[in-house]
Amino acid sequence: MPEYGLTLLKALAEEEFVPAELEYARFLLQRNKPEELPDAVRVLTRMTARKDPPPEALRMLADCKYGGLGTKPDPDGMIVLLRRAAKSGDAEALGKLAFCYEYGRAVLPKAVNLYRLAAERGNAKSQYKYAEFLAAGTAGGKPDLLSALPWYRRAAEQGNVQALFRMGEFRLDGIGFEKDEHEASRLFFLAAKQGYAPAQHAL
Repeated sequence: MPEYGLTLLKALAEEEFVPAELEYARFLLQRNKPEELPDAVRVLTRMTARKDPPPEALRMLADCKYGGLGTKPDPDGMIVLLRRAAKSGDAEALGKLAFCYEYGRAVLPKAVNLYRLAAERGNAKSQYKYAEFLAAGTAGGKPDLLSALPWYRRAAEQGNVQALFRMGEFRLDGIGFEKDEHEASRLFFLAAKQGYAPAQHAL
């Protein structure tokens, strides 16, 4: 973005025009210049202090608090922000919150439930994770590959590399689907193109 364009975007953001605030903060975070990150945090903090902030602003500020971008790392503050975004049904926030619960922030059943909610709202990573829990039987109950397969498929259709790889394995071995080496190769190739090493090896 030309610097003049950034100046205009910042001016609109300072007028508290929500689309400009989001775009300005997103741009600064993506550009990742240490001297600019605090300004992104300032704008996002202002946005999240409002009554009904956009879930994206909550998620971006949560990412800042998680990685210490433009602010001190604050895992507890990150969880609070993700919970607020998740309450609105935001799929990405639900998935991120589930990840936090899965890896030490709370108990596994809560993580599974959050992955399910995010999966139902179309988040590909969560669809894959929920499928893995179902297939392994850690979602409560016995392993249930039959219930997991549609979630793997939905995640693969969105290009999730892990789901593409798993679907390739199922097609190669004839698990849940008719055995089809050509389709398996296609799925492995799609994952391999994204740099996924297990798919590259399988291909």
